[in-house]
Amino acid sequence: MSNIYNDEIYELIRDSVHELWVMKGRPDLEDDCCHYVLERYGENSIIYLVIEFLSNHCSQAMSTQDYEFARKEHDEKLLTNLKEMRDNAKV
Repeated sequence: MSNIYNDEIYELIRDSVHELWVMKGRPDLEDDCCHYVLERYGENSIIYLVIEFLSNHCSQAMSTQDYEFARKEHDEKLLTNLKEMRDNAKV
């Protein structure tokens, strides 16, 4: 394949990903997504590959339930620490 052909494919991918991209504050991830799609172009549709890229990157993301659990654990630890401080102050 010629470089012109590769450039045209990359431009198509970049434009397609840009149209789908909603995280305007993360051009770095958009660029990574373009490279991900380019490496796999032809295996699936660009939309599928964008979803696959985001799914892979979000696999470690915290859900609302995760945040609520962490907050509850944090609150419980604070209460325990406050009780210990109160008990130590009485001594």
